[in-house]
Amino acid sequence: MKTSLIFMLCRWVILSLAASLCFYVIWSVLVDGQIPIVGGGKAEIEYAKLPSTSAYIVNILLIPRVIGAGILFFWLQKLFQLYAKSCYFSPKSIQCFIWIVVTNAALYGYTLVLNIGFALYMRKIDTSDEYPIVIDLVYVFTLFISLALVHALKHANKIENENKEFI
Repeated sequence: MKTSLIFMLCRWVILSLAASLCFYVIWSVLVDGQIPIVGGGKAEIEYAKLPSTSAYIVNILLIPRVIGAGILFFWLQKLFQLYAKSCYFSPKSIQCFIWIVVTNAALYGYTLVLNIGFALYMRKIDTSDEYPIVIDLVYVFTLFISLALVHALKHANKIENENKEFI
């Protein structure tokens, strides 16, 4: 009972964070005329600082992150909803977890491509400075751990189903 209450609380926290983020993005678009850079987008921040940069292009570069955050929030709240119902190893909860990992990987891949593109673009414009391509090894490690957890959850689900058949 206490565990399901905790997961229900986590779900509502995620939903309120998602609503707050949506409100912040909408407010920034209406008031400032551009999408805020949320989530450590170093390439977008550096690109936005350039004098010849169009706010329209920066906004287009940020749209996939906003969509990815929305997808991530959706799957997280769905996962905690299932956990609140004590569906820890169900195929639906495993599917949610897989989509969370896939969304995180896609967001990281997009960030990496954006950073590489920015570094190459800046090297073409300004040859005096070094623009390193940054690979966040902690994030990559976290993705691999998440994949291992997905595999463990699938295996636990298989064992649980075999135990039910045995009984």
